[in-house]
Amino acid sequence: DPSEISAELAEAPWHVAEPCTDAQDGRPVGSLALVADPLVCLQSMSEERFSEIRSNWRRTFGACSTRVANAPKVVEVSGFPEPLDVLNGRLERRPQAWNWRPAWHRLVQPAVFLYRDAADSKWVLGLALGEGHQRLAHVYTGLENPACGLVWE
Repeated sequence: DPSEISAELAEAPWHVAEPCTDAQDGRPVGSLALVADPLVCLQSMSEERFSEIRSNWRRTFGACSTRVANAPKVVEVSGFPEPLDVLNGRLERRPQAWNWRPAWHRLVQPAVFLYRDAADSKWVLGLALGEGHQRLAHVYTGLENPACGLVWE
């Protein structure tokens, strides 16, 4: 809520807690210190801009259930040689979206997940759900779902 941000915080750096690796300023090793993160900066936002972002988020969130309902219930993954052959097999559609898109899984060990990455740039096969960085295979495509047949990298 933009009304909760004080004018003094506008353009303020974001701080993160980092553990001390050596005795700094008399603090014991392992204690936490707040350190400015130069890559993140809080900026003020107008009510109109906040309303626009909120509307876009709600529209995207609302589309999730439709995407999941329209996605295939089962996706077949095949063609991976050893040692990646664990990825082969039938994956069932999950009831909830992941990263705003349908996702599929096989919960028999080892569990396998097929989902869209957080950047919405590729479909990912992995052993856990995530943002898409830790994966065993991926394919860059804008296709709505991977059931149409994709060649994995």
